[in-house]
Amino acid sequence: MGPLNDALADLNQVLALDPVHARTYLKRGLLRRSLGDQGGGMADLQQAADCAQAQGEQHLHHYILTLLNEWQSPVISMG
Repeated sequence: MGPLNDALADLNQVLALDPVHARTYLKRGLLRRSLGDQGGGMADLQQAADCAQAQGEQHLHHYILTLLNEWQSPVISMG
């Protein structure tokens, strides 16, 4: 299975126990993206942003929105 997939399984278990934990959604979103699941990563980051805002974690909310904007921006090749 591999360490990244093991980590993903662990994060899934954490979210099953605490489905409003913004930082866990953030970590899972970053991991999912690194595993090639762009859509899943974006969905997790959006969920993380929603949780952070609801919990009053404005710095985290802003950081996550910045990541989402960067991921949504097209990459322009200079070569």
